[in-house]
Amino acid sequence: MVEKPIWWANRHSFRLLGHDYTRPEAYFVTLCSYQKRCLFGEVVEGRMRLSQVGSLVETEWGKTAQVRSYVQLDRYVVMPNHFHAILVFMGGKPTSKPVPTEWNKAAPRLVAGSLGAVMAQFKSMVTKGSRTIGLQTPIWQANYHEHLIRDEESLNCIRDYIDTNPLRWHLDQENPANVGEDSFAKWLEQAGEYRGVGRKPS
Repeated sequence: MVEKPIWWANRHSFRLLGHDYTRPEAYFVTLCSYQKRCLFGEVVEGRMRLSQVGSLVETEWGKTAQVRSYVQLDRYVVMPNHFHAILVFMGGKPTSKPVPTEWNKAAPRLVAGSLGAVMAQFKSMVTKGSRTIGLQTPIWQANYHEHLIRDEESLNCIRDYIDTNPLRWHLDQENPANVGEDSFAKWLEQAGEYRGVGRKPS
């Protein structure tokens, strides 16, 4: 298995210091299921077969740009125990006022229109939807991971990874039964600025 970076075991606040997460930029984000459980479906012959919860993840992600004019969605993939996506902030953000976070009232509030706010609201909507289909356990792991995409070469590399992710499931570091090492994981670590942002399980 790929050795995990140092920040993996201590995920509380890994945002880029002083970075404005509402400005026009593209991000590669990864969200994992609670305890890496395969809640979202299974890979069958190189194709992802979604469960009810997996379909809910896909549906709610599609709504992200519908309700936010300042966000554009690019590639994404729902995997058995995680979710990858590229999203682009287009500018024209809403008023930057704090957004309440139900998971921890003592924690700093998120800035409206920021990457953190979008991720928190997306995760919340999936969790609420899962309750309507009878799933009472937490859905998400207590963090998400982000990578700031700085150039077209990186964008194309990440797009290719997302497109081929189901075919590479046997190598995926999130797969508890992986049988090898995925070169993309090393590339991403070397590219830098791939950070985990701590959250309470939801």
